[in-house]
This record gives sequence, C-alpha cells and structure tokens, in this order.
Amino acid sequence: TQVKRIFQTLAVNRLNEFRMEEIKNLAEPLTVTTIALYQLICEGFLPKPECCHYLFNLRDVSRVFCGMYFAEPRLYEEKEQMLRLWYHEVCRVFMDRLINVSDRDKLSKMIDTCMDNSLQMRLKEITGDDPDMVFASLDLQNPDAEDPPYEQMPDRKALKTFMEAKVEEYNNFYKKSPMPLVMFKDAIELCCRILRIIRQPRGNALLVGVGGSGRHCQTKLASYIGFGGTTPYFQIEISKQYKHPQFHEDLKKLYEKAGTKAQQVTFIFSDTEIVEESFLEDVANLLSSGEVPNLYTTDELNGVRASVEKPAKEAGVPFGPEALYEFFLGRVRENLHVAFCLSYIGNSFADYCRMYPSLVSCTTIIWLLPWPAEALTEVAQKFLREGKLQEQFRDPVSEIFGRAHTSVAVFSEMMKEEQRRINYVTSTNYLELVQGYMAMLQEKQKDIGGSADKLRNGLSKLDDARSQVAVMSVDLEKKQEICATKAKECEELMKNIVVEKSKADVQQASVEADSTRLEKEAKETRSMADDATRELEKAMPALEAALDALEKLDQKSIAEVKAYAKPPDMVMKTMCAVMTVMEKTPSWGQAKTELNDVKFLHRIKNFDRDNISNSTLRKVEKYTKDPNFTPKLVGNVSNAAGALCQWVHAMKIYAEVYREVEPKRLKLKNAQDLLEKKNRDLESAQAELKRVQDMVQGLKDEFDTSNTQMTTLAATAEELKIKLERAEKLISGLAGEKVRWEISLGNFDTMQENLLGDCIIAAAFMSYAGPFGFAYRQRLVEDEWMVPVKEHKIPHTHGFSFAAFFANPTDVREWNLQGLPTDNFSTENGVLTTKGRRFPLLIDPQNQGNKWVRKMEPGLHVFDPNSKDIMRTVERAIEFGQSVLLENVKEELDPALEPVLAKNIITNSPGSYSIKVGDSVLDYNPNFKFYITTKLSNPHYTPEISTKTTIVNFIVVEEGLTNQLLGVVVMKEEQGLEEQKKELVVQVAKGKNRLVEIENKILRLLAESKGSLLDDLNLIDTLNDSKVISETVTEQVAVSEQTMIKTDAARENYRPAGFRSAVLYFVLNDLVVIDPMYQFSLEAYTQLYIQSIDRSGEKKVASGIQERTEDLNAYHALAVYKYG
Repeated sequence: TQVKRIFQTLAVNRLNEFRMEEIKNLAEPLTVTTIALYQLICEGFLPKPECCHYLFNLRDVSRVFCGMYFAEPRLYEEKEQMLRLWYHEVCRVFMDRLINVSDRDKLSKMIDTCMDNSLQMRLKEITGDDPDMVFASLDLQNPDAEDPPYEQMPDRKALKTFMEAKVEEYNNFYKKSPMPLVMFKDAIELCCRILRIIRQPRGNALLVGVGGSGRHCQTKLASYIGFGGTTPYFQIEISKQYKHPQFHEDLKKLYEKAGTKAQQVTFIFSDTEIVEESFLEDVANLLSSGEVPNLYTTDELNGVRASVEKPAKEAGVPFGPEALYEFFLGRVRENLHVAFCLSYIGNSFADYCRMYPSLVSCTTIIWLLPWPAEALTEVAQKFLREGKLQEQFRDPVSEIFGRAHTSVAVFSEMMKEEQRRINYVTSTNYLELVQGYMAMLQEKQKDIGGSADKLRNGLSKLDDARSQVAVMSVDLEKKQEICATKAKECEELMKNIVVEKSKADVQQASVEADSTRLEKEAKETRSMADDATRELEKAMPALEAALDALEKLDQKSIAEVKAYAKPPDMVMKTMCAVMTVMEKTPSWGQAKTELNDVKFLHRIKNFDRDNISNSTLRKVEKYTKDPNFTPKLVGNVSNAAGALCQWVHAMKIYAEVYREVEPKRLKLKNAQDLLEKKNRDLESAQAELKRVQDMVQGLKDEFDTSNTQMTTLAATAEELKIKLERAEKLISGLAGEKVRWEISLGNFDTMQENLLGDCIIAAAFMSYAGPFGFAYRQRLVEDEWMVPVKEHKIPHTHGFSFAAFFANPTDVREWNLQGLPTDNFSTENGVLTTKGRRFPLLIDPQNQGNKWVRKMEPGLHVFDPNSKDIMRTVERAIEFGQSVLLENVKEELDPALEPVLAKNIITNSPGSYSIKVGDSVLDYNPNFKFYITTKLSNPHYTPEISTKTTIVNFIVVEEGLTNQLLGVVVMKEEQGLEEQKKELVVQVAKGKNRLVEIENKILRLLAESKGSLLDDLNLIDTLNDSKVISETVTEQVAVSEQTMIKTDAARENYRPAGFRSAVLYFVLNDLVVIDPMYQFSLEAYTQLYIQSIDRSGEKKVASGIQERTEDLNAYHALAVYKYG
C-alpha cells in the first residue's frame, strides 16, 4: 500500500499536467499495473548462473515512472499514446536485460496479463504492428535541435535517415577514427536505448554482450547525438604502465568536466580495461554514490571546492567544505554517465555482479542478443551496394552470407559438444565476411584480369608477329623489284649527267673569263669616279659655308638690304655681283626688284650652280678680284650682304672646279654605261650558266635520290630478311608457350566467371574457418557454404578448394621449403596466416607454425609475454615495418596490445598512416607484421580476442603427420633415399619457381614492348635467351619429377609405418579430453618413434620391407602404450 501511494503520487503529479482527462485518470491504473508486473517479474525471473543479473528492486519501478516524466503534455492527446510510452519504458527497464527471446516472450505475456487485469486492454491494442516501438529525444525535422522532446518515432525510414546522417556527421568530425556503422533496425534501437539512458539524470548503462556487438560504437554515436561537442565521451587508454594511479588521474579529468565545468560526458568502460581489480571497485563506487574514495588529496580537494563556489552560491548552497563537496558530487552524478561494456563469457560477469551489486542496481541493463537474420541481410546489402556488386546478385549473396554466419554458429556448438573446443561467432566475423568478400572479389578480378590481359597481350604480340611475317614476305619481293628498276634509272641518269656536265664546264670557263675582265674595268671606272669626287669635294666647303650663311638669313635680313634708298658701296657691289651670277642686270634697281621677290632666298639657295656660263664667270671675276670684296668686310657693313658676298665667292669657286671636273665626269659616265651593258651581258651569261648547272644538279639530285632509294630499299630488304629469320625463330621458339597461354587464358576466363561464387566461399573461409579442424572445414565448405551457392545458381568452381583458389603455387612451394607441412590443411593455415585481414593467432601445440614463421620471416623479432620491453619492441617494429612474433601466450593478451591488434590506424594523408599506442603516436608502416602463437592445445579465447585476431588451428592433422613420420622412418631405414627425396623436393620447387619467373619475365617484356615486336632486337634476344633457359629448366624439372616419382614409390613401402605412428600419436593426443595432464609434445613423440625404430631393428633382422614395417609397428605400439 505504501509503495502504491508513493508511485501513484508521482504519477498523479505528472499526469495532472496533461490536458486530456483520460490521461489524468491513468495515474492509479498505471501504478497498479506497474507494481503488479514488478511482482510477477520478481517471481518469474529468478537469478541463475547464466542470468545472475536477474535482480530487481523498486529502483526499477522508479525508472519506469522517471521515463514517463520525460513526456511533454502538449504531445500527448490520447490515452493510447501514454500507454505506449508506459509499455516502452517497461520494456527498456525490464525486457532489455533478459538474455534470450524466450524470456522476452514470457515478459510480454506478463505485461499483457497485467494490462488486461488493471487496464482492461490487451497489449496488441496499443502496440499494433510495431511491438518494437522506439521513443527517443530526437527531432527528425531539425537534427540540430538542442532539447528535442521525448516522443515515439513511428517513421522508421526517417529515423534511419536521421541516424545515417548522424553517422556521416560523426565520421566527418572524427576523420582520424571514423566508424563504418550500418544503421539497421537493431542498431538504431540500441543507439536510441543508450541515448535514453544517458539523457536521464544519473543515467548509467550496463551493456552486456560479446566483443564486436556494437556496444562501444553505438555508445559513442549516442553520446555524440545527445551531447555534441568535441568530447562527448571518454575512454581510458591502456599502456604497459597504466595502473591505479593513472586510472585515478583519468577519473579526475572526468570529474573536472562533469563537476566543475558541468558538461555532460559518457565514460565508456570495458571489462577488457580492468587492469587491476581496483578499477572496478572505483567504478562501482562511482555508480552507487558518485564518490571515489581517496581520489583527491587534501590540497586537491580544496581546489575542487573552490572551483564550484560560484555555481554553488548561485544554486543557494550554504558555504562550507562539506556542502560544497556534496554539491560537486551532485553535479558529477547528474552529468557523468557510465556505460560499462561487459562480456557474459566466462565467470567474470557473475563474479562482478555478485561482488559489486551497484553494477546491477544503479544501471539500466541492456543485454545484446545476436543479430537477427534481417540485420545480417541489411548489413550485407549496404556493403554490397557500396561495393557496386551487380544488382541481381545482391539479394542471393546477402542471404548466403546470413546462412553462412548461422551455420558457423551451429558448427561452433557442435565442436564444443564433440571436442570441448570453444569458438565464438560475433558480428565482427560477419562484417569481416561481407567486407572481405568485396575486397577479395575486387582483388581477384584485378589479379586474374591482369594475368589474362598479360596472356592476351602476349598472344596478340605473337599473332602480330605471324601476320607481319606474311606481309614482310610480300613486301620483300616488291622491294627487290623496285631495287632493280632504280638501278637502271641511275645508270641512264649518270650518262646524261656526263654530257650536260661537259657543256656546263665550257660555258662556265667563258663566263669566268668575262667576269674577270669586267671586274678589272669596274675597278678602273671606280678610280675615275673617285678622282672626280675628290675634285668636287674641294669646292664643297666654301659652298656649304655660303649655304650655311644663307640659312641664317630671313625676310627681315632681306628687308634690311632692300630698305636702302642708296645702299653703301659694298652692299651695292655685292648685289651687283649677285645679279651678275644670276645673269641679271647688275644694278640696284634690278637688285631691289629681285629682293622684292619673296622667293629670292629660295632661288639663291637652290641656284643651278652646275650651269654657270663662262661669260658670267668672267664678269664675276671683276668683283671677286677686288681685295675689299670679302665676306668679312662686306659683313661689317651688312650681315645679309656679307652672306650674299660669301655666296658669290662660293659660286665662282664651284664653277671653276666644275669646269675642270666635267670632262672627267663625262668620261666616267661613258665608262659606267659601257660597264653596265657588259654587266648585263655577263648576267645573261651567268643566268644561262646557272640554268645549265641547275639542270646538271637536278640530274645529280635525281641520281642521288634514286641511288638513295635503291640503297634504302636494299637495306630494308636485308632488314626484312633478317626480321623474317628472327620472326621464324621467335614464333617457333614460343610455339609451346602460345598453346599453354591459350589454355591458361581459357582457364582465366572461366575463373573470372566463377569469382562471384568462389569469393563467397573463400571470404567465409577467411572469416570463420580458422579455429576449426580439417574435417569441420570440409563440412562447412561442402555442406553449408557450397549448397546455397548452388541453389541460387551463382557461378562457382565445382570442387572448390580454398587452398587452390587463394594460395599462389610459388608461395606454397616456398612455405614447404620453409617447413610448412605439405598437406592441404597446412596450406590453408598458411593462407589464413599470411592473407588474413587481422593479425594471426596460431593454436600451435606442436610448434610447427612457430618454426615455419621463424623461417619465413627473416629478421623476425621474437619475444614472449614475460620478455622485457615488449611494447618498445612492438612500437619499433611498427615504425620500421618489421615482423614480430609473440610466442607462448596464454588465454589472455596484454591490454596494451589492444590498439595494435584492433588496427586503430589513423590515415593522415594518402600513403601516410599513424597509430596511437598508449601515450605515443607512431608512424605506421604497412609492412609491419604481427604473429602470435600459443602452445595451448585447447585455449579458450574470449570474443574480444577472437574478433581482433585471426585464430588459426595449427594442430597437426593425420595426413601431414603421416608424411612427417614417414620421412623419419625412411631417414632411419634408407638415409640416402630420404636425402635424395629432400634434394629433389628443393630442386623441383626451385625449378618450378624459376619457370614461373621466366614466364612472367617473357610476358612482362612482351607487355612493355612498343611498336612491332620484330623491331626490338634486344627484346627478341632476351626472349630467346629466356626460352632457352626455360627449356633447360623444364627438362631439369621433368627429370627431377621422374626421379621423385621413383623415390616416392620406394618411400611408399614404408607408408604403413608412418600411418600407424601418426594414428598412435592422435590416440595419445586424445587422452587430454580425459584429463588435461595427459599432454604430449610432438617433438617428444618423434624422439620416442626414433627410439622404436632403432630398438626394433636390434631385436630382429627382417627379410623384407613389409616384415620390417610390421615389426616396427608392433614394437612402437607397445612403446607408446608404456609411454602413455
């Protein structure tokens, strides 16, 4: 009654805020229904070893009403809406913790019964077609809304779109550590459930599930959606030195953020991070009271109190150390949300729940069930769509993936029952399958397509060479005919050249003589011209001086002279002299008339001085002979008259000189005219000579062209002949390769067609088959994975073999030489070890895998869990791209290796990577390899380990052990035979590898060749050399194989002994099922067998191999019995 009153009061207080009366009236019935349901749950779900967390208390009832308090009155107008919210909260509080579907169905029936009794409604009436209804504080229309209301999300498509957008937003924000999440139905519901918990005050979550189920990723996404910011969640980073003090330092950071800064934050903590038990104790205290004992020192505590004084004062908290600290802790509990990720595998979960009750009572528990078939299909569809797989294959391939995942889970249970060997199948394996399939398909298409293209190119080159041979044969005949014709043409041209050349020589001699004579005459003429020019140049200074003086005169100067009514004598004389030179009347009147002419100066400057007559010259002399008639004296009277006086003197001098030079000029002109005529005649003769010479040169050019053509054709014909010989040699030499390449090309085309199905099986094998033995692997491939591929008619290889499909024969031969057994199971293990996407963890009780890895990886760093500076060795290997081997591990791995095993690689830029290991950020070299081996024959590895490594069952199988022990007995009985066998194995392996290298070289050379294959002499010589080597090696391999067949036939006589000894070993090995103390190493057993061989031969001398084998088997059986 008291309990009912308490919760009904809470319900009434909240529901009275709603407008509708029918909602207000739900307070009492909902309280009665909830309490009745709680009582049924406590009675019907009792704690058991597998469900030790089935512990319920009234806090769970309060969580139901707390969830209802999130409802906003304005959004709830109907009674059914409130009932759906109530049902949702009941499911989140009670149903989410149930461990299987049957328990959840049982709870649904309880809810239905209680609703029928108290509410007179059935569950189906409020759930309708959506029993898995989702309520969340999300605004699908406004993703960035700060405080969205808590309401139902009926539009699942819009919700999915919202979640996918948030994932993309998260990945863009955290580019160095993105999460490739597929938001299928269950993942969306999980995210919304976590979001519901962390949005509640003091909301903490206990997420129970196996590794790889999405606990961490969905919590990160929910924290990002709920809190935003740069650090909405926090995780500790484990290193070798991470202990309790370091854990406390991280808790202080969380307390500062949640308590001092009042920021919402999610603390994601995992059971794999419990380095010390005290970690868990601190987390339990944090959940129960919010206080971690001894977290702060006294000084630090004072600082904490001081940091919250201001907000405490604003909140009305009384000042005092205790009150301030309680206020601080209250803010921590309000803002710090713990998401504890715990695995139910093993006894740890039950122990934790028993030892730390607050893990159950102070958290909302979500038990993660395996992904349903719909989720598997949806995940596969997304990756197949992104990988651009053909649409018609997406549905069948997705279905096959789901069936493969389910079948492995069934086989794991079968193996557990039959062999007590535990294997976990997680969602990480499934993601590995889907992603691995697309990566493998693309890689194989590229590899096979590349190999096929090489062969096509090689065949095309050979076909081109054949075609060229036929063309070149015809071309050679034509060129030989043209060569003969060109030879005749050259002979006729040479005759014409001789005749025309003789004519040209005669004409050239005549032209050269005329040219010499004319050159002499031209020289004489130039001498006469030079004399005349020198004479004229004598008068030129005076003339130029006079003209320069005249240039200085202007109309004003003339007007000055003209202004004289009665000019001075010197001016008069000057003007009369000027008139005399101009052949005018020498008077002042005439002078004034001329001076009035505005062109007077122009006429004076441009006077025709070459035609001054002799009479004029004599008349001028009477003036020029006057000693007072000088430019200087006249210039003293008048500047203008002085200039004119100078002009008169210059005209007289020039005229006198001109009269002496004129005869010479006439003679020069006659000589020049004659020379010009002769030059014209010479040019005509030269033109004629050039015509003749051009004709001769044309004949020569024509001859040279024809001769060159003939020579070129002859060289081409010779080259064609050589090419023909070379081509026939090449084609005949590579004839065998052509046939083999054509067959291989057909095989490649078939393989390409079958890749869709083959890659499905191979990807499933890579993801799941590692932990299984040989028999289980065969059954999985043939009975489980191959069958649906056939049903859906997806192209595949009949009789598919994983080793044949994925293993390179060259690599396998190298592995065998390095110590890997030759049986098919070991080859599969070799592929899983070297090709897996995760680092391999070899279950290797016989130490065969360990020895093989040591020989395979030169420069390998080897250490065990007890070695010093393990992480330093690993870090150095990561940076330098080296290989490391961690051997002799037990069932747990150092948590510090977590980021390395998880491959938390950060892509800085294309080709540049880094990884954070502990507190160090290291450059990550893609060549880094990490091998892990254990000698435990049946280890129990948790899902957290199996999802981060590729577990490979390296336990020896019957076929491999039979061959090994056969080698032991043959070595003891016929040492030479076994040594010969080993030598032949090495020879054949190296020979076949050499053949592959040669063929690849030939194909590479053909691919790299440009233009015609027959034009590259070096290429052809190299190809021929390679072919010769190939034939030699082929013969050697054939001889070695024939010898090996004979050797094997001789060795087969001892096979019954090898088989019996192998069977006896497995008998001994199976005793471990009875008691773990019955463990025998293969090395010790081999020594026992050698002793049996030696001692059985001492007691009795056998007459033949069969009798010897029978004796050995009988003796060794007894020895094994005594040994065991």
